[in-house]
Amino acid sequence: LGKFKAFFAVGTNNGIHSALRSIPHINRVYKRNQPIRLPCLKPGVCSGLILSRRMYQLTDKTSICYYVITFMNQLIKDTAIYSLSLYFVSLTLSGVRISGGITTFLLAGVILALLFILLRPVLRIITLPLFFLSFGSFSFIINAMILYVLTIVLPQIEISAFAFYGASFAGFSIPSTSFNTFFAYVVSSIVLSLYIWAIRWVIKR
Repeated sequence: LGKFKAFFAVGTNNGIHSALRSIPHINRVYKRNQPIRLPCLKPGVCSGLILSRRMYQLTDKTSICYYVITFMNQLIKDTAIYSLSLYFVSLTLSGVRISGGITTFLLAGVILALLFILLRPVLRIITLPLFFLSFGSFSFIINAMILYVLTIVLPQIEISAFAFYGASFAGFSIPSTSFNTFFAYVVSSIVLSLYIWAIRWVIKR
């Protein structure tokens, strides 16, 4: 018990958990996932034990709480990245129009994150032969399908045919061309993927 108090005073997770594991009764309580009741200890120490048990549940990879918190953190991060990427796409391509302000961008980010988590794996499995035959470039078509579903779920986002009037840079010139609705979705998915990659790269840096 003295070893536990020393670790508890330091306040490190590893120390607390090691001390808890060193006491057979508490170790059994951990495994049964039952509340900790130690009448021989002071109330403050018992509260610390219960709090430590909850901390253990949040950091233990075998606990459902760990995966829920990890999923929510990733969802929030992806929502911010996708919302910002959609904003840049709407500024870059004239065929992408998003109305409703920041609320629409945040809602679109959440929906897009869920679609990438739930729908994209299914589409990849269905189109697996095409994915290999195209050396992975068919993923842009899959992203275009996801964008199409996004425009159906969220009518504030519109993707329509548009014209590109050409550009020149450092001696290289891109001729003007026009895109119908299908290729507008494809081009939008490519530009969106580039912005997502760039934002993730900046975050990692």
